Amino acid sequence: GFLAVLLRAIEQGDEELIAASLQDRLHQPYRESLIPEYGKVKAAAEQCGAIAFCISGAGPTLLALTDEASFAAQFAEKCKRLEHRWNIMELAVDTEGIVAE
Repeated sequence: GFLAVLLRAIEQGDEELIAASLQDRLHQPYRESLIPEYGKVKAAAEQCGAIAFCISGAGPTLLALTDEASFAAQFAEKCKRLEHRWNIMELAVDTEGIVAE
């Protein structure tokens, strides 16, 4: 399914395939309307250079993937202008995975 495609896309560094694999057309369109300012936050992420943007899990957490070092600061600045108080968290990517001792 989509997870297999996402893993392959990440392995290949294929940004378009990463974005496509995170597009949930079954659940996400219905959950978007339950998250205030979803469209504005998504637009801000895209303006700041997000490779992909989606609802994380059941929501309301949102996930933006990017390789832009300045993304978090720019995105946080744009989100400050929105009505709701958004908490922007810049998370590191684990490039090593599980390592046997």
